[in-house]
Amino acid sequence: MALITTMLLGFVAIAIVAALMTFMIYGKKTSVIEERYTSALEAAKGAANYLMNRLETDQYQPDDDSRVQCYGETTSCPCWKIKWNNDTNKLECPDGNPVDKFELGSYSNIGDYQIDAFLLHKDTISAGYDIYAIRIISIGTSKPEKAEIDFIYRVSPPSSP
Repeated sequence: MALITTMLLGFVAIAIVAALMTFMIYGKKTSVIEERYTSALEAAKGAANYLMNRLETDQYQPDDDSRVQCYGETTSCPCWKIKWNNDTNKLECPDGNPVDKFELGSYSNIGDYQIDAFLLHKDTISAGYDIYAIRIISIGTSKPEKAEIDFIYRVSPPSSP
């Protein structure tokens, strides 16, 4: 009877240890994946903050090459010059070429993440505000994690002296 009791308690102990090991292994995998996703999300947030700052400061500065640029397949122009074409349902530079992407410069790579920013829509309202709808995508270059942020940003008109 003592042998059977000892063997039963041994099997119960082995089952508990196996369950704990399984929980630890899967818990660690989930923790690592969550950590990498958080890193991808933070990289996307950093690019979004950079882009919002540039849009605000570039909106009413003299036209030069350092301003935020919007890119399409065949064109590049400062983002503040683009207009929405109701006929084609696309954003276009003054030359009529479509645009879809922001140039982020050195912010296109943050850590191990490739960052892309897409201009989804731009509108100007009567009070002089420009409204931008933007999507930021952060993809790991050596990791499979990906984060996307969509946001709408209003650029204030210049203040009157």
